[in-house]
Amino acid sequence: MNAFPFLLILRLSHKDREFLESIYIEYANEMRRIAGRFCLRTEDVDDLISDVLVRLSQHLDTLQSLSPEAKRYYIAKTIRNTAINRGKHTKWLAEHETGSDPSIMEQVQAKESVEESVLFHAEVALIQELMKNLTPKELHALRMKKMTGAEDWEIARALDLSESSVAQYVRRAQKKLWALYKEVKNNESSMD
Repeated sequence: MNAFPFLLILRLSHKDREFLESIYIEYANEMRRIAGRFCLRTEDVDDLISDVLVRLSQHLDTLQSLSPEAKRYYIAKTIRNTAINRGKHTKWLAEHETGSDPSIMEQVQAKESVEESVLFHAEVALIQELMKNLTPKELHALRMKKMTGAEDWEIARALDLSESSVAQYVRRAQKKLWALYKEVKNNESSMD
């Protein structure tokens, strides 16, 4: 079970763990098929399913009360919603990356309506502005990891960090940006 998160197993009671494992075993192929629709890369499918299992673990009582057909629908909706939330969470990376490459921007603009293009550029500008709130090490670790695909040891050497702290800097930067992004969006929606 590649996608079954190890830490989740430790957190659950034996009964809950068995139930969630049975869900995973029974629906694994269907979960992979649905998750594959939301992932650009096949290696991201396991990550998405792992996130879904964490979300499902928070609603085991609901899952246990559902009929098999309702359970299948609930799982599919959880996969969809988790994929959307993950997409929103990491959208700023893709937008920032795209914003730095004019050829990609041209491809995106060719496929979008004018309204979508304007919204896209506004989102990129917002993310770039929010990135100013990161510490220099967070900013460089995040850029090197997500935009250039550098390995942790390369980032550690470049930023004079321990290799084990690189992931922490990247995660902290992502959480900080996501929190700031949500705050801005919540403020915008409250003004409407």
